[in-house]
Amino acid sequence: MTTTSDRGGSAASARLATALFSGVLALALLVLIFWSLDLWQFGTLGQRDVPMPPSTAVLMSLLALSGLRPAARWQTRVSGLLLVAAGTLALFWNVGSFESALVDLLTVAPATRDAVPIGVMSPITAAAFVLCGVSLLTRHAGGYAVAQAGQVCATVVFVLAASIAAGYVLGIPSMYGARVPMAASSTLAFLVVALALVLASPTDIWPMSIPRDADTGTEPMSAPRGLALLFILVTTAVAVGTTLYLLSSRREVRREATDVLSEAAALKQDEVAHWFRERGADARIVGGSGVGSDEVAAFLAERPGQGDASTLLEWMTVLREAYGYSAVVLYDLNGDIRLSSGAPAAAVSRAALERALASGNVVFDDLDKDDASGARQMSFLAPVGHHDRVPLMLTGVMALIVDARHEFYSMVERWPINSSPGDILLAREEGGNAVFLLERQQVDRSARTLLRLPMSTPGLAVAQVLQGRSGSAFDGVDYLGHRVVAVGGPVPGTPWSLVAKQNVEAIDAPFWGEVRRAAAVSLLVLATTGFGLTVISRRQTLRSMTAILAVHRERDDSDVRLRSAMAAALDAFIILDHRGRIVEWNRQAEVTFGWSDQEPTGRPFIETALRQDGPPEYGAALDAGRSGLPHPLLGARCTTRAVRMNGEEFPAEFTIAPIGRRDETSFSVVVRDITERVTADAALLAAHTETELLLDEADRARRALLNIVEDQRRTEEALRDSEMRLETRVQQRTRLLEAANRELESFSYSVSHDLRAPLRAIDGYARMLVEDHATQFDAEGRRRLQVVQFEARRMGVLIDDLLRFSRVGRQTLSMQSVDMTKMVRGVMDELRAAEPARTVEFMMGELPRGLADPSVIRQVWMNLLGNALKFTGTRPVAHIEVGGRTENGATMYFVRDNGVGFDMKYADKLFGVFQRLHASADFEGTGIGLALSQRIVIGHGGRLWADGVVDRGATFSFSLPVDATPAAS
Repeated sequence: MTTTSDRGGSAASARLATALFSGVLALALLVLIFWSLDLWQFGTLGQRDVPMPPSTAVLMSLLALSGLRPAARWQTRVSGLLLVAAGTLALFWNVGSFESALVDLLTVAPATRDAVPIGVMSPITAAAFVLCGVSLLTRHAGGYAVAQAGQVCATVVFVLAASIAAGYVLGIPSMYGARVPMAASSTLAFLVVALALVLASPTDIWPMSIPRDADTGTEPMSAPRGLALLFILVTTAVAVGTTLYLLSSRREVRREATDVLSEAAALKQDEVAHWFRERGADARIVGGSGVGSDEVAAFLAERPGQGDASTLLEWMTVLREAYGYSAVVLYDLNGDIRLSSGAPAAAVSRAALERALASGNVVFDDLDKDDASGARQMSFLAPVGHHDRVPLMLTGVMALIVDARHEFYSMVERWPINSSPGDILLAREEGGNAVFLLERQQVDRSARTLLRLPMSTPGLAVAQVLQGRSGSAFDGVDYLGHRVVAVGGPVPGTPWSLVAKQNVEAIDAPFWGEVRRAAAVSLLVLATTGFGLTVISRRQTLRSMTAILAVHRERDDSDVRLRSAMAAALDAFIILDHRGRIVEWNRQAEVTFGWSDQEPTGRPFIETALRQDGPPEYGAALDAGRSGLPHPLLGARCTTRAVRMNGEEFPAEFTIAPIGRRDETSFSVVVRDITERVTADAALLAAHTETELLLDEADRARRALLNIVEDQRRTEEALRDSEMRLETRVQQRTRLLEAANRELESFSYSVSHDLRAPLRAIDGYARMLVEDHATQFDAEGRRRLQVVQFEARRMGVLIDDLLRFSRVGRQTLSMQSVDMTKMVRGVMDELRAAEPARTVEFMMGELPRGLADPSVIRQVWMNLLGNALKFTGTRPVAHIEVGGRTENGATMYFVRDNGVGFDMKYADKLFGVFQRLHASADFEGTGIGLALSQRIVIGHGGRLWADGVVDRGATFSFSLPVDATPAAS
């Protein structure tokens, strides 16, 4: 159970949390003081940093005060509700007007700093306050799941503040919000307050529970289902917050883009209108002031001595160069060119000349209105004449021609402000078409005519402006069909309309960068939350497994105690399952009922051990025990007629008691054979009757009764003596067995010293006889000495094998991951080197790694591969195949050969010590290798088996536990 100290947290952590809350409170109060004194710059941590907003400072003070008074539950809950409400308002609704009023009340600071709003709470700050409010609300809530949710929220705030602080340190504005950022001082405050909230949590709640032992006894969070729900809630909150932040960013990006387009359109409209007015004024000066009018009239009238052509041409050249025209052309009343200064120009339309002569005013001839020559020119036509005559007598038209490609397009296309450049378009409506006056890079500049598109083109931005849409920005398409945001309107004093546009893709490019950054931050938060919840789940699982293991250990101990009690009981002790069937019994039950081996297993006790015509109350008692109901026979001592296995009936006294378990109810039955007691009672009754009938024999009857009682006492004493002798014999046998094991171990170790010495002596003396007295023996004598040497060496090998076999059971295994492929290749190379003259085809793929002791398991491979080479010795070419696989939770390996094989009916003898299926003369060996291999494999928790066919080869297979260690890269 959870203790009070667990729920309260450690004293050291509480003191540290109090210090942190105090520091945050001091920081928030200082920020408010700076705002009130109009010294908000001191509330920043850098020259380019924005200050902590007053609203943030107020909420941070409330949060710190709640942390400093953890015992005041009502204050903590009210503070949590206020934080959640304020953060939600700042996150979901526009509270900028309230914050602006608060800033105006405290200071006269500017509204922005480097285009960043001053005194406005960041959406990230609002989300952090919501999470901190949730953490406060769950601080005094009952239940581990709720407390766990609050600490996860505090941890998310800490991770979020840490990532924003990293953005400030690394100088990455996108990490702390470039448009409405979280102030660096706010980031520091959230880092400290989140850490304080975590430290103030109970020590059995994550993350404070991480340093603690898994067996602290604390009550874990209810279920993985709660953790999954908590992760879903955090994911939903992060998704909602990210979505709202991205929507706000999208609106901000669009607003900035439309503001830029509106400003560019207004500036460019004024610039084009001013340029047009200047050119009209030039034309009016030429035609209306009378400057050069008499010379022009004289020249056109061809009066001798007047209107010198060279002088007039010089004047026209000065006019062209002074005002930047591409050409100045003089037309007579018939529309013919009389003089021209500058680059060759296309002819002015006759309709424009006629309008100028008819009106006597300056006329504008628009771009390529009537000419399809491909020239990009516009003309200002000024009528000229005799100004000394009244009424005015017109004599011609002076055309001031502008080359649009050089003088007009560059001026219009130049983006007027310092921002991401867009496109400027000029257009006019003509015959139901929108005529584009500017050439764009996307349009072929070699086209002879201007681009024309129908006004009915769906969504065409220029068409919407020409139809009267002006002022605010709108969405549309350009002449290439690309989606754009456009602003435009008519250019005052001109026949044109101007459109400033920018592609939606270019406008949204910063937004998509913000999307990627927000997604990265969200994934970081979710990954941190998922990791934390995974750690929580793993710790809960470990605690549950520890509790289950303790229950199983207690159950095993109970079973051991029960079996010990059953074995020591003088009465028959029987265990029944929930259906009343026999599942276990002691030795006395076998003696009482005459059972043998597993004969009564699974049989109903009532039908097997009690007389069939007995009362049915026993079955009712079992039914009541299964249902958990009381019954007179349960736990009571009853007398009935029992039946032995041979059908013999005997009086018995028994007790049935239910054994309560978690899954089902079983029963214990204690049966005592009371034949002797019944016999004694019958004898007593007979003696009593005889006493009444034969008063003279009363004394003898009394003595007989006393003898019977004495016999019963002796019987009981004999039984007790027998039990004591049995226990004494068991102890003696146990001591003898332990002594025998020690003697066997001592014998095994002494063999290596006591038996090796005479064997070495026999082998040495035989070798000396062969070397020193070989001439004194005939061939048969020398052969017999060689036999002595061979048998001595074979005995030494046999002793080594016996020692190795005896040590295997006592050796401590060092289990580790073993590269079986490398080990088998090494063993095979070693065996091949011993018999270089043989032809062996060895086939082996990549073997799965195994979990084993390398030094011991190598002996298994040496024995199995050595047997394969040995028993293929009669084959011209030995085929040996080694393979392995993992299945059913174990790793299987096999060695297959084409040797002499064996008969499967003798397979059980293969793994016995000194058991051989082939003569030693045919195949050498001691007969211990396979027994040794089997003992090694069993010691590893596996098994070894063999399959074979006579003269067709054999396959030896063994299994090991699966290696769960990841393979090294």
